[in-house]
Amino acid sequence: MKNVLRITLPREIEQGAIIVNLNGQLEGPDAVQIKERLSDVLTAYPQDCTINIPNNTSIDLGGLNSLIQLQRIQSANGTNLKIVSKRDSHVTKYIKLAGLDRHIQLQYA
Repeated sequence: MKNVLRITLPREIEQGAIIVNLNGQLEGPDAVQIKERLSDVLTAYPQDCTINIPNNTSIDLGGLNSLIQLQRIQSANGTNLKIVSKRDSHVTKYIKLAGLDRHIQLQYA
């Protein structure tokens, strides 16, 4: 499945949050590319960020590493990173298995 990354910036940056809709894979080189694009946005606009990840998205160690890096950027900015996914999705399972749910807020769709 081809990766599609849509980033929505708030109309009023001071009061909004960045919304990211990800469809595709959070794996390998794709995960690195997504992390780089999001890193630029999160650095330029230090706001809370919500990443919506559908149930059919796959993830690997590269994807988990990308989420860790994005969380570090958010932490340095004093902002939060939230992942919205289904409770039984691969992404949710791997985030919990890696213990990242202690650092990244999970919300179930």
